[in-house]
Amino acid sequence: MEKEDLPLILEHLSNIELYYFPQLSLGVEELILDGEEVHHAMGVMRNEVGGKIFATNGLGNLFSCEILSKEKKSICVKSILTETRTNLLSNIYFCIPNLKSSDRLEFALEKLVEMGFVNFVFFKGERSIYKNKRVNLERLDKIAVSAMKQSLNLWKPNLIIDENLNQIDIENGGENIYYLDISCHDSIEVINGNSASTKNKYLVFGPEGGLSNEDLIRYPNKRGIRLSQTRLRSETAMVYAGSLLSNYLIKS
Repeated sequence: MEKEDLPLILEHLSNIELYYFPQLSLGVEELILDGEEVHHAMGVMRNEVGGKIFATNGLGNLFSCEILSKEKKSICVKSILTETRTNLLSNIYFCIPNLKSSDRLEFALEKLVEMGFVNFVFFKGERSIYKNKRVNLERLDKIAVSAMKQSLNLWKPNLIIDENLNQIDIENGGENIYYLDISCHDSIEVINGNSASTKNKYLVFGPEGGLSNEDLIRYPNKRGIRLSQTRLRSETAMVYAGSLLSNYLIKS
């Protein structure tokens, strides 16, 4: 089946349960599925043999899976690819600092995933209140996957720990790196206006104490963005920027 022939069924199935099974493959129709998702599908949602569930492998593909048989902790399904989507926000990276409140960080991550963003870099801001607080990547991954399924997003979020922002793209002195600060003048539209529009773009958010010179000193060509006339909390800035950016980029 060609990509253009695939029906966009998610637009008509907004009330479906979406499951995440990374082992689903385009080349394999019949396979065994197990894990927590099987427990939820069979034990909680009470799906039965002969029924149908929808699942993604986190790579932009949606599968319709007929349940052929079940065991105590696994099911055998026949899967059919029903939709493939392009990730329109795949080159946007949100660089998120340690925050004093884990709840606020988790809230921001959840909402950004719901908007369709999939790339997140966690770093230690020099002015973080709890600079050395450990990021619980396993918990954040679960939150991100849950948000992916709830929002019917077909791309699994990519979570990276880069404590000092050493791994992000520094080509041309970091011209694709943007930081958020009330003292700046450019609006968020400059991100899409960059001539290197297909390159990865990194949005760096400050912790409670703001960004320090040490946070971005390696990137002389970085650009500053102003989101609002008021000073925003870190998690508010992330969600607000995500909302503006997703709306602007997808429409354009």
